[in-house]
Amino acid sequence: MIQRLQSVLLFFAAVLMLVALFVPVWVFPSGQSSEQVFGAYTVVNQSEEKVETVRFFDHPEVAHKVLHSAFVVLDVLSVVFLIYIIFGYNNRKRQMQQSLYAMLLLAVSVLMLVLYTMKEPEYLLGGEGQGQVQWGFALPIVAIGLTWYAARLIKKDDDLVRSSDRLR
Repeated sequence: MIQRLQSVLLFFAAVLMLVALFVPVWVFPSGQSSEQVFGAYTVVNQSEEKVETVRFFDHPEVAHKVLHSAFVVLDVLSVVFLIYIIFGYNNRKRQMQQSLYAMLLLAVSVLMLVLYTMKEPEYLLGGEGQGQVQWGFALPIVAIGLTWYAARLIKKDDDLVRSSDRLR
């Protein structure tokens, strides 16, 4: 049954993860230039008139290229997996397990995003040029919460069906 609340929550989690690719996640200001990190790309403002867009696979630093690529791949995988879970409503036990796996996948995605945004150790200590969190950073965390709540509702449905089977 696709119209169940858990299916709607899983769909919203998938939409949030898809939106996370195209909204600002982090900004690194440094003097007159700034680097604005989106989910799928980075925009580098060198001055008022010069703006450069760097795709996730074209980043000049290898570590950032790997971390940003990993975030994009995990983000797309989580969207596909969440949509797949929605259509697995016939087997609630498997759907609960897959929801837990999806939360793990989303948590690893958040970890990749955190590692990518920590450019230098001085940012952690509040040093000069500290980055600023944007609202897109919270989207994967909200998706984890929605997936967790959907897993709880799936378990509640399963318990309800098992209790009604005992009555027959």
